[in-house]
Amino acid sequence: MATTGDVGRALRQAMGSIQRWAGDRPARTGPTPTEVWLLEVLAADGPMRMSELAEWHKVDRSTVTAQVKRLVAQGWAERGADPSDWRAVTVAITDDGRAAIDATFARETATLDHALAAWNDDEVAELSQLLSRFAAALDDYRRS
Repeated sequence: MATTGDVGRALRQAMGSIQRWAGDRPARTGPTPTEVWLLEVLAADGPMRMSELAEWHKVDRSTVTAQVKRLVAQGWAERGADPSDWRAVTVAITDDGRAAIDATFARETATLDHALAAWNDDEVAELSQLLSRFAAALDDYRRS
């Protein structure tokens, strides 16, 4: 029977592989994993204030400001005025930002198709379900 120690070792091995894979962006021109996360939330939720992004990302507002500055410099996001408060700034994804995450997802899909080629549909579905459940459990623990 596997122990939580076994899970920890397997998770560290998987995280190492995932970090190496995430670092293989084409010519270092695609978005980093953090940039993809930010672009994903902007694509899903629409324009957000910097404070909302910081809360979502669980980091200081200054950290998000630096990350958003890089997104804007790449043309993947744009800053705008908050219609409900002229003092606040919102961030929105651009068409180039959507194209960047679409290209990232296409590369991810191709890699996962290759990596999971020998797995049957039930195994792929179980992996997806267990990873989602594990991520939710970690988030719940972090909030407690």
